[in-house]
Amino acid sequence: MACGFIYVLDASRSAEEASQAGGLLEAVTKGTKQKIPPEAALFVANKWDLLRQEDRDERDQFFQRTVTKIQASLQGFKQHQLIPMNSRLAGQAQKVGETTDDMKRLSEGMKAMLPKSMHYMLEKALRYCSQLRSLRT
Repeated sequence: MACGFIYVLDASRSAEEASQAGGLLEAVTKGTKQKIPPEAALFVANKWDLLRQEDRDERDQFFQRTVTKIQASLQGFKQHQLIPMNSRLAGQAQKVGETTDDMKRLSEGMKAMLPKSMHYMLEKALRYCSQLRSLRT
């Protein structure tokens, strides 16, 4: 039983992958009664370092297009839930026991996602208990 969702996008590919990503959350839960709230989802734009670093405007536009495409298919998605990840730097930092800002943002995003996920699961369990109780009376 899932209570959270983390999707890793390949930032070196087009933002079209992002338009499919939001729909993926729906596909994962399709056919079940389970719905994961958008607050319990994170999207990681991996390989951010492969975008042209010298063109900040291009990277910002790519980021905004990706956010817009996810929001189009996942109502309630917020910009802070998309985390750019420079995988090359993160790997280098990990080798020497350090953490990059990208990894810190991912960690913070996961920390923020956890209580929302737990709240969702608790609500679901309470609804189930309420249904059982109503069957007994």
